[in-house]
Amino acid sequence: MRTVADFTLRSPLPLSQIIIIIIHYGVAKVIRQKLAEAAELIADKSPYYRHTPANVLENDNFKLSWNRSIITDKTIPANRPNSHE
Repeated sequence: MRTVADFTLRSPLPLSQIIIIIIHYGVAKVIRQKLAEAAELIADKSPYYRHTPANVLENDNFKLSWNRSIITDKTIPANRPNSHE
């Protein structure tokens, strides 16, 4: 997992965009946790600030990925907010 220092020291982005990326990541993490709980992919209902997402969660009905590139039949020039790296 990246830290705030990784973004601020190595990024060509202005600080305001870095803050937006960090907020986006935090909100996406909460949404993903709630989706995983609803799909019964995780049993532990820890608080969102202690939850560490696994890269892939799956059961017989669902597969939920986190922070992974997905191969598609369409070209996506920037599929992550920090694609300048």
